[in-house]
Amino acid sequence: MDEPRSPGPREVSPLISALRKILPEGFRSAEPMRLHTSIRIGGPAEVFCQVNSTDEWQRLWEWCQQAGVAWRLLGGGTNLLVCDHGLPGVTVRLAGTLRELRWEGDRVLVGAGAGLARLVKEATGRGMAGMEFAAGIPGSVGGAVVMNAGTNHGAVDGVLEEVTLWSQDEAVRNVPAGELGLGYRSSRLQGGRQVVFAARFRLRPGDPAEIDRRITAQMKERRLRQPLDLPSAGSVFKNPPGDYAGRLIEAVGLKGFRMGDAAFSQKHANFIVNCGRATAANVDALMQLARERVRERFNFELEPEIRIWR
Repeated sequence: MDEPRSPGPREVSPLISALRKILPEGFRSAEPMRLHTSIRIGGPAEVFCQVNSTDEWQRLWEWCQQAGVAWRLLGGGTNLLVCDHGLPGVTVRLAGTLRELRWEGDRVLVGAGAGLARLVKEATGRGMAGMEFAAGIPGSVGGAVVMNAGTNHGAVDGVLEEVTLWSQDEAVRNVPAGELGLGYRSSRLQGGRQVVFAARFRLRPGDPAEIDRRITAQMKERRLRQPLDLPSAGSVFKNPPGDYAGRLIEAVGLKGFRMGDAAFSQKHANFIVNCGRATAANVDALMQLARERVRERFNFELEPEIRIWR
C-alpha cells in the first residue's frame, strides 16, 4: 500500500464528479495531509474521502480499478510520513459502520476505523483486561493490527483472535490471527493490497481498579520517556535484537540534532519531532543521516518503523 500505481496528471474536479456517482458525499480535493498525520507533515491529497461501509469500499475500489486511479488507505496517520509534494489519486479513511464496536462476552469485534484509544477505554469501563498495553498508543485499530502495535507491556498479537480481511480478489473472509505472520511491528498485511475491515479481540475479566492502575502507571511512564509535547510519528526505527534504536542514535551523536524544524528528540532519540514547520524532506534527511552513522559505527542497518508515502 506504500507504493501504489500513480496515474498521470489530471484535473481534480472531473475526478470528484466521477466519484460522486458512486459515493454520496465526503470528498475533499487538495486536502492537506498534515491535518491527518500525528507529525503534522504532508502535502495535499488529490482527493480525500471516507467510506462508511464495506459496500461503499467495494464500489470505490472497483471504480479506481476501472479508471486506473491510485488509492491509499489511511488509518490514524500516527506511524506515517507523507511526502511534501502530496499524494495522487484517492486517499481513503474508514468511517461509519467500519468504526463500530460489538461486545460478545469476553470478545469484542472492532471496526478497523475505530480509534485504539476508544477500544482501551471501553475495555477498561467493562472491566476487561488485556488491552492495557495499548494505553496511550494513538491510531486506528486496523493500523494497530497491520503494524502489530505494542509496547514493552504487550502487543496486538497477544489478544487478537481473527480479522475480517478484504483482498483484491474481492473476497471478504475471516482470517485467524495465527495466519497473519504477526511479529515485532510486522505482519503479512504490510505492503500488500489487502484491507482489514474488522478485528476480533479476546480479553479476560479483571478488576477495573487494577486495570486502571496499570494504565495510569503506563501513561506516567510514557510521559516521562517520550516527547508527547511535540508532534511526532512515534518510534522512527525498529529496535535491534537485544538493543534499542534510541541508544544507537544517541551513541552516534544525533540526540537533539536538528534539520530545519525537524529534530531527534532530546527526551528520546528514536523520536523525530516537529518543532514548528518541519517538512518530510527534513525528516527523511534525518533518517538517512542516522542510518548512515549507525551503519558506519555499528555495522548495523536501522530498519524504519514508520511508513513513508512518497
